[in-house]
Amino acid sequence: MRVFVRSLQITAGVLAALMVAALLGHLMLTPQSGELLVLASARQADHVGPGSVEVHSAAFWLTLGSFNSRAIPVAPDTATLIDARPPVATYDALRIIGRTTTRCGS
Repeated sequence: MRVFVRSLQITAGVLAALMVAALLGHLMLTPQSGELLVLASARQADHVGPGSVEVHSAAFWLTLGSFNSRAIPVAPDTATLIDARPPVATYDALRIIGRTTTRCGS
């Protein structure tokens, strides 16, 4: 009986260790992502043609997505252009419909 109980305890301990290792492995191997929401508003009601939103890191431009033509409301109302989850990194520029700004996150 003691041997059975001891082997059951060892098996439970090994299974618990494997589950913890699997959880830690999943957390370490899953890429981290941030959230970027691009909203638009205007002084007067307007519209914008189709376009894309890109961010620039030290290495390359990353396209976050594109959007169709849409109406842009008067502030304080907003229209969502992009809701994306890019990888966590340092981005130094934002390009929307071909126009670039270099003061992101400041």
